[in-house]
Amino acid sequence: MSGALAHDARPGTGTGTTAAPEPGSARNPVPVDYAVLGAGCAGLATAIALAERRSAGSVVLLDARTAYTDDHTWSFWHVEPTPFDDCITARWSSWAVRAGGRTVTTTAAATPYVSIRASDYYREALHRLAGLADVRLRLGTAVTGVDAGPDGSTVRTPSGDVPARRVVDARGPVDTRPEDGGGAFAQRFLGVRVRAHRPVFDPGVVTLMDFDVDQSRGIHFVYVLPASRTEALVEDTYLTEAAVPRAVLEAGITTYLRERHGLGPDELDRMGGEHGVIPMRLAGRDVPPDIVGVRGGAVRPSTGYAFLRIQRAAAGLAAGHRTPPRGPMRTWVLDTVFLRFLQDRPDAVPGVFLRMFDRVPGDALVRFLTERSTARDDLRMVLALPTVPFLLAAVRVVVRALLATARDRRAGRLADRSAPG
Repeated sequence: MSGALAHDARPGTGTGTTAAPEPGSARNPVPVDYAVLGAGCAGLATAIALAERRSAGSVVLLDARTAYTDDHTWSFWHVEPTPFDDCITARWSSWAVRAGGRTVTTTAAATPYVSIRASDYYREALHRLAGLADVRLRLGTAVTGVDAGPDGSTVRTPSGDVPARRVVDARGPVDTRPEDGGGAFAQRFLGVRVRAHRPVFDPGVVTLMDFDVDQSRGIHFVYVLPASRTEALVEDTYLTEAAVPRAVLEAGITTYLRERHGLGPDELDRMGGEHGVIPMRLAGRDVPPDIVGVRGGAVRPSTGYAFLRIQRAAAGLAAGHRTPPRGPMRTWVLDTVFLRFLQDRPDAVPGVFLRMFDRVPGDALVRFLTERSTARDDLRMVLALPTVPFLLAAVRVVVRALLATARDRRAGRLADRSAPG
């Protein structure tokens, strides 16, 4: 992994962050207009969007990390411009899914699949913050609590309180390592950047999901982003509720490189990587706009993609939208059913993905995956899926919703009966 990006939040250092002088005194600080909790992908995007809309006022970002490292890769279909397009380092017009010894390759040249490395994203964000006078970035500052009041909130930190007229929570998930947080359905992955000593990768095609790997622990696939004939990011990924030891993920990558590409450990160099968890759970459609990023439902539960949602939410919050942008209700319903299917029928998942990518045209598939689909696109998606398993998943979703509603009503009646008077 590459070294940390330099940081110093003191005024006048000019090291890639902006440090507006703290208003007020230490005992009676004047509230900032916005306190953004978390300065990762979502927090930085939100702070920049707010500050560049100069009517937003002063912004302070608080994050427990002390430096930025090259710890993520954000990939997505480039269906719309983003504020960080200059950070895109790789593009592919074709992508593949493999299962049962068969490979389906899809092409959509007008909407390429692209990648942004964390090091480039953070460097660009810090550079842009350096030109914004009303923003202060405070790294090494953990948030211990938030007290809401009638005129704003007080953010508690070990180094003192930060009063703010409005607080935006952009912190990531609580569990960030695949071996932690068992019990929550999530993508648990380890990625390694490798340089092979001979050409083995196809730089023109992304392997989105190769399911022809051991499935004994649940839904398991390998994801390959080739940068050249000899370099690639290779990720071993599980969709499961169970914790996955790092040793299992490491072994998965070693086995895959040997069996798929004929590479032994002595035939490649490791150049860094990433390790983490992407929660796959439904967020309500009424998530407050002051919660962004993973906690605000930025991760689309049926796919695990989040980058475009993060950028849309940041722009929407800065524009004063009352709710984060979301796809149409029918997409939310399809996601709900598909997520239920993933958990109920893990054995059928590889074949379903292969069938979906095989039967749905590339352009329509991209629109669906990026929440830009039409009703016709969604119908194509539904018709491409096996009817019986998804009907069963839909029935389970409806039954669980009805049971939850009944429980809520029962709890409400009990509360009314126990209320004094």
